[in-house]
Amino acid sequence: MSNIVFVGVGWAWMSAIARLFLSLWFSNLVGIDSSESELTKKLWDEWLKVIIGHGQYEVQQRDFVIYSAAAMWSPEVIRSEELSKLNKKIVFPPLSYFEFLWEISKYFSTIAIAWTHGKSTTTALTAKAAKNLDPDFWLWIVWAWLADWEWANLALSNTHRWDIKNIISHIVHPKWPKVEHLMKKYRFYIEACEYNYQFLSLDVDYACITNIELDHADVYGTFENYIKTFETFCGNLRKWVFFFDDVQGRKVLGTALQVPTTLVEKSTFNFTTLLWNHNHLNASMASAVLNFLLPEREQEIQSEIESFTWLWRRGEVLTQNTHWVDIISDYAHHPTELAHILTAVEEKYEWPVTLIFQAHQARRVVEFWDEFVWVMQGREHVHLYRLYTAREKIHDLATYDIVSEVVTSAVPDLKDFRELWDFFADYCNATYTEQFTDIVDIIDSVDSWVVLVCSAWDIDRELRQHLWLV
Repeated sequence: MSNIVFVGVGWAWMSAIARLFLSLWFSNLVGIDSSESELTKKLWDEWLKVIIGHGQYEVQQRDFVIYSAAAMWSPEVIRSEELSKLNKKIVFPPLSYFEFLWEISKYFSTIAIAWTHGKSTTTALTAKAAKNLDPDFWLWIVWAWLADWEWANLALSNTHRWDIKNIISHIVHPKWPKVEHLMKKYRFYIEACEYNYQFLSLDVDYACITNIELDHADVYGTFENYIKTFETFCGNLRKWVFFFDDVQGRKVLGTALQVPTTLVEKSTFNFTTLLWNHNHLNASMASAVLNFLLPEREQEIQSEIESFTWLWRRGEVLTQNTHWVDIISDYAHHPTELAHILTAVEEKYEWPVTLIFQAHQARRVVEFWDEFVWVMQGREHVHLYRLYTAREKIHDLATYDIVSEVVTSAVPDLKDFRELWDFFADYCNATYTEQFTDIVDIIDSVDSWVVLVCSAWDIDRELRQHLWLV
């Protein structure tokens, strides 16, 4: 084999896979991304060769290529596919991020955290405790960075490192010595995203599901299809599933599950710094699965969870502005998530919130129009930043199932996404801007209360590069 090549390595989940190989002392590694970012710079600092710009690296016949879905049409992935078709016996086809995770999950006892809201935080809460308490722990991967481990989105066991390296070596090089004696010996904790049916690729032993609410409507279309996908996921499980006892959970439980089920009750935790109210639910699920796997360590599990600090862009206090007002960053992009984080911040600070919101995907805006309006309309200090769209065109709006009559009547006259977001801002009594400099001015002008920024990747990245953070 020549190199292990990570295409789209600047994405959070791909950087975790690259770090896995770095942590296991692989040296023949190459990262590729379309642009430089905090992530690519950090990977450089960790001794991964990162090439900025596609088309500069020529994939060789024996390269093992792993790619992000965002880079699936890159010349490196296309070249790898062509080579594998020409030489099927000796060339391994390129694997997407989730296809590679499927390969990993086959060899380990896999605990998947999967549902609509709270996946990242619950995975992090579970994994932090497991890393310190579970003797069979080997790896966790989450789609965010954990402060407790120096901004890592991955952690693995030092105790079992050589066994793990043998397994990963066998995956990327099938002629490597057999590892059957290690099958399902160690535990793998993973955040399992349901977008584009990705979590169905995993070989899962234990699953945790706390809430099921329609999201990714561009993929699933209807809530019925969304529910059916979770039913399929649960039908594929090997050992056990953990649910909260709610209406949607019971819909899935009503199917013919082949594994036992635990209904989880909400508990209250004395968090050291993690104060958001909805995280009591996340922590309850983490506690339930860990107490099941490690029943003799209940008190230690509680302590580990309560000492959790924070997760990147999940109620993260970035810094303060020039008036010493806290600036909080969160990834809330669904109306339910937005309502939860707003309530949590208001409860913590006991002040009204200045909200800066950037929606993620036009489909999500029109699908949940009334819910978003309900969350924002009665608030005094709401500012909307330009809509973040990917994979969408303005004419796609006409094909969406839109519940709101207001939006349905407006769609034929909308010429671009800017007009949609401008219209939405008026409807919510919010200000609207497309300029990041305006966002900076708004944040700097707040001289009391607290600023909450709920956004996609771009505005968060720019905020971190702003003068406040230097």
